[in-house]
Amino acid sequence: MEKIFFEEIYRQYYSNICHYIRKRISNQQDSEELASEVFTNFYKRIEEFDESKCSVSTWLYVIASNRLKNYYRGRREELPLEAADLQAVSEEESPQNMMELEEMRRELLDALKMLPLKERSILIQKFYMGKSGVEIAENLGLTPGNVRVIQKRSLEKLRKILEVHGR
Repeated sequence: MEKIFFEEIYRQYYSNICHYIRKRISNQQDSEELASEVFTNFYKRIEEFDESKCSVSTWLYVIASNRLKNYYRGRREELPLEAADLQAVSEEESPQNMMELEEMRRELLDALKMLPLKERSILIQKFYMGKSGVEIAENLGLTPGNVRVIQKRSLEKLRKILEVHGR
């Protein structure tokens, strides 16, 4: 069962994950390797997957995002000392700011969970996955105009949810 499920997920999402990674790093070989690592990681932890907590695509994009962070972290360690000195930690990366950003991220995720699935899917595809309105429309079987309207209304709902919860 797991193998069939994984093969189906791989076929459905591999090109999207590759595209997501390729948009963030220029090295074609590295992007394909990272995409493979995303699916390897997914397969190793497939038993932990819980559809009630998030969708398969969300989980895959989280894995991809974490893999990209590790990739960038590794690349930074490879820089010569002079180049590393130029990348001093900015004030935005202070521990206090990082904690605040993490808290805001958690609040945003909680607020997104309060939206209906279609609205949540449109916002995630647009702002997290970087897809165009046309791509989202194709994925969801909607018109691009309908996607724009739903996106606008969803952002308004999200803003209200965040205001009610103190952000």
